[in-house]
Amino acid sequence: MFKKRSDGKYITLPDPFFRIIPHVMSTRCESQVFYQHEFDVAPLTEYIKLKRQDNIDISFLSLFIACYVRTIKEHPYLNRFIASRRIYLRNNIEIVFMIKKRLDFESDEMAVKMSFDGSENIFQINEKVKVEIENSIKNSSDNETDALAKIFNKLPNFLIKAAVGLCKYADNNNFLPKSIISASPFHSSMYITYLKSIKLDRVYHHLYNFGTCSIFAGIGKANSKSHGKTISVGYTIDERICDGFSLSKAFKTVENILKNPAVLEQ
Repeated sequence: MFKKRSDGKYITLPDPFFRIIPHVMSTRCESQVFYQHEFDVAPLTEYIKLKRQDNIDISFLSLFIACYVRTIKEHPYLNRFIASRRIYLRNNIEIVFMIKKRLDFESDEMAVKMSFDGSENIFQINEKVKVEIENSIKNSSDNETDALAKIFNKLPNFLIKAAVGLCKYADNNNFLPKSIISASPFHSSMYITYLKSIKLDRVYHHLYNFGTCSIFAGIGKANSKSHGKTISVGYTIDERICDGFSLSKAFKTVENILKNPAVLEQ
């Protein structure tokens, strides 16, 4: 119905394939492709140890987020998404991940959504992630993402169905309110499933048809191999945002950063 959106800019590409393919594959689930990346964890471990000698505590999660923010900044086509069968370029780099206030069955999961412009270095991102997690764990009040979820949760089931259906219709026709898009974890550049924190191996997580998230990264635990420890990441990607050659260039950037995380200090 409308081309304008609050979270991205409508773009046209010279290759006509990219305009046609969202009509051939209209949902993310039928457009998803999978990629596994296994890499040596030693450079990250050594970098974290080196920074601790300077009294700087950098987490693995912060390193991964900084790596993806830098990669998306250098390869902006990763920040595209499909809405109303059109292709858009997202305004900001939005990263979402889940945390638990306590590692037990009764503790609720909380979605954390963070926005970046791509100019941040590892120290800035690490501090931002640290503060966001600490605030989410300590504060009794919910962030806007979980506050939105609890509003829906208060409704009876038939109204939840109607409200979600209305949101899907509004999103597909580009008039979903900015306040909902800003709070929604489904409207993001990348969704990270950080399984390393709970000692599970990588997974390939499905993409959601609702929202605009085009990339899922399932980061697994470290595994011992003959040549040392490795971490495996399972990526699920909406193939409609770019071609395979472009993806290969982006993953080469990811690989180079993970081999030499000090480049994130720049």
